[in-house]
Amino acid sequence: MEIIEEKINYDGKIDRVKCLLLRKSTKEVVLLYRISKKYKTDEFALPIGSFTIAYYYFDKPYNLYHWISPQGESLGYYFNIVKDVHMSNNVLYYKDLIIDILVDNDLTHHILDLDELPCPLEIFENGRVKEDIDKFLLDKKKKIDYFKNQSEKFISLGLQNLWDKNM
Repeated sequence: MEIIEEKINYDGKIDRVKCLLLRKSTKEVVLLYRISKKYKTDEFALPIGSFTIAYYYFDKPYNLYHWISPQGESLGYYFNIVKDVHMSNNVLYYKDLIIDILVDNDLTHHILDLDELPCPLEIFENGRVKEDIDKFLLDKKKKIDYFKNQSEKFISLGLQNLWDKNM
């Protein structure tokens, strides 16, 4: 089933992406997105044809993009600090709170976009974002192990095959 991911940026700009629904429950939604253009920054590069397995939670302060190569190998984990995650009529909405955490496969992490904050991290969103980052980093390995295990279940089904059959 096709689902639209609607990201509401902190400045109010809206980004929409067509995704494939992989799993839905009362607590989470898991979507698949095929990367159709090359992404490259100082921290990461995603080749065309890679996939994002995206995990969204209605009760957690983050979502996770697990990036997978066209060959089915993990390229890294990208946590978005978010709020107001909800779903209505095949559209998944969330408000992005600017800060992201990139976690490499070796568990090295990079906190991104601090320079985009409108104020110091300690007071941004009444300190909530800093608190969410600190909590995340305390059990980073446990979270990565969980998402790696979950993603392997989808990868074993053949991401390209799933995408081609359903999108």
